[in-house]
Amino acid sequence: MGYSTVYGPVPSWRLGLSLGIDPIGPPKTCTFNCVYCQLGPTVRQVSSPLDLRDSVRAARIVGDLGRALRRIDLRRISFVTFSGSGEPTLNLHLGGMIDGVKEVVGDVPVAVLTNSSLMYRPDVRAALSKADLVVAKLDSADESTFRGINRPALTIGLDRVIDGIRSFKEEGSAFLAIQVMFIDSDRDAVPVNFKGRPLRRLLEVISDIGPDQVQINTPTRPPSEPYIRRVGRRGLGEIYDEVAGIVGKEKVLLVTSPRVIGEPSVSLADDLIEGEVIRLLERRPCSAHDISLSLDLPPQRVRRVLRDLSRRGLILSRKYARRVFFYSSGRSTLTGPMRGRPRKLSSTRVHGGVMRVDAKMAPDSCYSG
Repeated sequence: MGYSTVYGPVPSWRLGLSLGIDPIGPPKTCTFNCVYCQLGPTVRQVSSPLDLRDSVRAARIVGDLGRALRRIDLRRISFVTFSGSGEPTLNLHLGGMIDGVKEVVGDVPVAVLTNSSLMYRPDVRAALSKADLVVAKLDSADESTFRGINRPALTIGLDRVIDGIRSFKEEGSAFLAIQVMFIDSDRDAVPVNFKGRPLRRLLEVISDIGPDQVQINTPTRPPSEPYIRRVGRRGLGEIYDEVAGIVGKEKVLLVTSPRVIGEPSVSLADDLIEGEVIRLLERRPCSAHDISLSLDLPPQRVRRVLRDLSRRGLILSRKYARRVFFYSSGRSTLTGPMRGRPRKLSSTRVHGGVMRVDAKMAPDSCYSG
């Protein structure tokens, strides 16, 4: 396999400057096929870690990380985050990977972003317990909404998902954040989770689990299904008030809350820039601003590189929510929902030499939309 399991760093709305670890690798492999996923439809949908063959091993993660750190100032990294091309807990070597990464990065905290589908397994919870932060997805708490939004593999039921999250919290191994992706839809037949009974039931379950944090999110980049819409600020504000009333304001993180990420320190030789940009876009759609932050490059230089890659047909773009996102043209092994011709690049915003990031501008993972 020629790809690197380490990518970024990427500016994250919740984790600061995050260095990504992909323990699955392309093509997208997951237990879910979420309607809002920024990576597009699931290419390989599986229900168990046993369905995977030739899993990435810890030694490869550690080797790729060592090579990546030759160009990255580790002191600027806020988190090393397991995410990437699919569901991290599908790799049963995850625990050893976390141990190996911690030996390399020292005091830099390690996070895992999971869709929670396998947390009912004791071995998966044991692996996750080695992380400093576990962000567990829970988009719904009733079966019909769960199947409509997350579209899980047939053998995965909602009860086991909730029980797994609850067991992990009771074991008290790591800081547990529950992330909810709230969506709206153009289609009446598609269930939504930001209002009515689905929202009430979800709040009841969150209250029962008692997580250390609740992260309220809505799609900020092109979703897998074109009929999916983001929830407006007013709706998110009302949800925030309800969640804060249950767990306390200090435990709620809202995607629209602005945050500032200081200028990263990442140095790349000119001949490596194009490869780093393509590697990043194979994992997730990014705006020019996202790439500028990730690779510590001046905005004008990023725009020049993107123009050249577009002209050569290596990347494409799509406009979503008044922003232009770039993604791999399809020559890579990752596929996505986006189609269209390359668009003219727009400028990014820089304030006093420091790029200011608010949540609507920052990439994260397939679980953040």
